[in-house]
Amino acid sequence: NDEIEFVCEGEDEEEALAESEVFSEEEVKAQAEKIIGLLNAEDFDSLQSLVVQDMQEIMNKERMDEGKARISEDWGDFVSIETMQDAEIIQRGAHIAAVYVTAEYENIEVHYTLAFNEDMKLASFGIQ
Repeated sequence: NDEIEFVCEGEDEEEALAESEVFSEEEVKAQAEKIIGLLNAEDFDSLQSLVVQDMQEIMNKERMDEGKARISEDWGDFVSIETMQDAEIIQRGAHIAAVYVTAEYENIEVHYTLAFNEDMKLASFGIQ
């Protein structure tokens, strides 16, 4: 079961992406895989068209290298995406598709959090 339930204070609602009237679960997961693939390939030029304007200046090699180094100095090569969980979050009337990805690299397991706006642009990104 890929559904995640969070109890949130305030007005945020969360439901399974499969139930969404705004997003296609398959499209969101494919977009998450595409972004992780571009990050692994260090293709930051292609990434720029997939992220919201506020994110464009931070989605670059320098910032990603800093983030990766905080996790481990040597990730090794990408092996596979192990798991993907998703949810739709409704926050102040805006719909956001969130994807939580566990990816395996030769030397480490990495957890990505990606959030897409209704235009399928990456609006939030985290790695740990």
